[in-house]
Amino acid sequence: MDSNRWIGIEAGHVALGNRLFHFPDLQVGAGEVIAVVGKNGVGKSVWLRHLMGWLTPATGKISSVLWNQKNQMAWVNNHRESFADLWVEDVITLGEHSQDKQGIEAVLLKFDLKAKREQSIQTLSDGEWMRVRMARLFYHQPSVILMDEPSAHLDFEYKIGWEGWVKELQTLGSTIICATHDLQWASEAAHKVWWIQDDQLIEMQHPHFHPHILIKKDK
Repeated sequence: MDSNRWIGIEAGHVALGNRLFHFPDLQVGAGEVIAVVGKNGVGKSVWLRHLMGWLTPATGKISSVLWNQKNQMAWVNNHRESFADLWVEDVITLGEHSQDKQGIEAVLLKFDLKAKREQSIQTLSDGEWMRVRMARLFYHQPSVILMDEPSAHLDFEYKIGWEGWVKELQTLGSTIICATHDLQWASEAAHKVWWIQDDQLIEMQHPHFHPHILIKKDK
């Protein structure tokens, strides 16, 4: 697979209980930001799990060379992941055999976590937990990051911070695929929008989409 195309998608169908939704041939390019939008229950989260390689489509084909490469694909959602009672630093570096000491110090400083490096992950606030997750992404810098409504429960301050961090990760070369209800962010930040409606996934490319178009069509 071309290194500029991290995920290969050949048209087919994804199963959602007793119904299917159709997806066309798609390309996921290096350094792209792709927003996945649609009403609750249309299959956004299920679609992301197929891209992660955790589920197999009913028809068609989804594949990625990154599925077998450690720390090259990352998953972020709006729930606290189940970790043992680990320190903050341990969670950030989890999965690395040889740690980059300079890299650890840099992300701890960037996300104001130096004072919490030996604090239990279980004792953090929601805002601190988000900073740890983002620090983990900046430390590993995976090629593809799949996000499932990561900012849904964030207050305004952290939502603005999250938007900036996502933009920075993209400039560092990560591909971001994010399921979101924030149509304004999708219109401003995404190179492509994958809109799921009426059991169809439709790709809309910037600048040929606008929140008002999606809101009007989605009613």
